[in-house]
Amino acid sequence: MCISTRFLTFLILIFAQSLAQAENGVSECEEGYEPIERGVPIYPSMPYGKPTGHSGEVEVRAFIEPSGSVYETEIVETTNRLFDRTSINAVKKNRYKKRLNRCTRLEKLVFKLE
Repeated sequence: MCISTRFLTFLILIFAQSLAQAENGVSECEEGYEPIERGVPIYPSMPYGKPTGHSGEVEVRAFIEPSGSVYETEIVETTNRLFDRTSINAVKKNRYKKRLNRCTRLEKLVFKLE
């Protein structure tokens, strides 16, 4: 009985996950779907306007409306949390060509002070 209960729970979890994906109607954007307008990330600074001197990379998933605007973002990977907020703000300002349905796209931002 314990095995069948676990199996049933597993099936319910898979069904709930696939149902959530179907309700969202969000798929991965096709390759080559680039922003027509990019938001510019602002390098964080310390008090008195001095740059922090840090570097890092942030990978952000952008959820894109059919109108081409970004309606939601999430951090997928980061090497320095200092850049998370500015990365999200920049990706939210991206604009894409109009399309028929919602999609998601990964954006990688690199911060390096030279």
